[in-house]
This record gives sequence, structure tokens and C-alpha cells, in this order.
Amino acid sequence: MVIAFDFDGVLSNLKMQQFARKCMRSGIDVWVVTARRGGEHNQDLHKVLLKIGLTLGKVVFTDSKEKIDYLKGINADLFIDDNSTEFNSIMDYTDTIPVWFTSK
Repeated sequence: MVIAFDFDGVLSNLKMQQFARKCMRSGIDVWVVTARRGGEHNQDLHKVLLKIGLTLGKVVFTDSKEKIDYLKGINADLFIDDNSTEFNSIMDYTDTIPVWFTSK
């Protein structure tokens, strides 16, 4: 099983970090798929990766492009995001199940 998390508003949340660690301990393949551009300016993301034990090789930076093709590329079973704008295309054109998360 592959679970992908958006970063901003999702994996940046402490409870989602705990959930991601739990998934990894259970043998689930965890990825981050974020609309961010890669680079050294992502110190907050790097800090969370270190905290939960995930490598930078498990992060996909889409540079504001739609996430659908990237989710297909990693064969994501589940994608957790706080922005549902791409959920219809994810549902229609992939086998990935999108899940909306809000910390409110």
C-alpha cells in the first residue's frame, strides 16, 4: 500500500506526522506529494522528514503542477490533502482515493 501526503496543511500537522510514522512502522510506503518547488528553501519540510524518518527521495515536488500524474507515477492508493480542487480528476483518472484533511 502507498499513502501520499500533501505537506502544507497536512503533513505539517503534528497529528498527521504521528499518523505517517504509524503507517511507516506498519510497512506502508509513505510519500509526500507537494505543489512546492524543490530546493534549499524547504527547511520546514526537511525538518519534518527528519522527525518522521522519511527521506527526501520520497518527496515529489510538483512545482504547482497538477498532482494527478505524480500520484500515478508512485502508484498511490490513498492521497491526503487539505485542498480538494484536484479530487475529481484524481477520482476519475487514477486508482488513487483522495482524502480531504482539515485540522479545524
